[in-house]
Amino acid sequence: MHLKSIPKLSERLEGVLFWTLFSLIVFPIRISMFYLSHDHWYGVVGVLFSIMTTIVILSKKGKMGWFGRLFIKHIFKLHMGKKRFLVYGTSLLIISCAGLTLYLVNEGNSTYAGIKDLVYAKAKDNGIDLKDKQVVLQSNPGFKLNPNISQITLGGVIQSLSVALAIMNSAFDGWVVYFWTTILVTESEFIGVLLITKIFSQNNKKSKKIG
Repeated sequence: MHLKSIPKLSERLEGVLFWTLFSLIVFPIRISMFYLSHDHWYGVVGVLFSIMTTIVILSKKGKMGWFGRLFIKHIFKLHMGKKRFLVYGTSLLIISCAGLTLYLVNEGNSTYAGIKDLVYAKAKDNGIDLKDKQVVLQSNPGFKLNPNISQITLGGVIQSLSVALAIMNSAFDGWVVYFWTTILVTESEFIGVLLITKIFSQNNKKSKKIG
């Protein structure tokens, strides 16, 4: 694999440019796929993984040009040294945050639906429109009007956060759930791609040893 044809940039700058370009391509595609699929978002699960796996295979075969060479170079680097712990740890942290957010929104719409209705009623009595995005973002009435927010306990915090996120999700027409579902699936598929490239990387090392 000849990397000499790639413009000579510093390793760090090259990496930043590559991952910025990659993110600008992948993330908008994922957001659009979820938005267009609406309630049938599960139908696009695995699409990004399939696309990235195809890119890996074609890049290994030298059919993706300079982009393929950069892709293989920087994907393989993710499995080297301390960087791999940072990459895996960050992905797991993001997945945990996304999963927790989705869980809390669901709790706000189910387990704590009664509290949420109470908050809506109090907001109406105070002339607050919880369907207004700016009002929800600026004043956060989901917390302020919750009667249990004064309870400084883990349960009280979870309840208040669940109600606040559920109200915010409703105000933004479900975009809180769309966004974090996108993050959750994308990161999960990214880990899948990391596993695939890890196998390629190990096979590549074995081939060099044999050679």
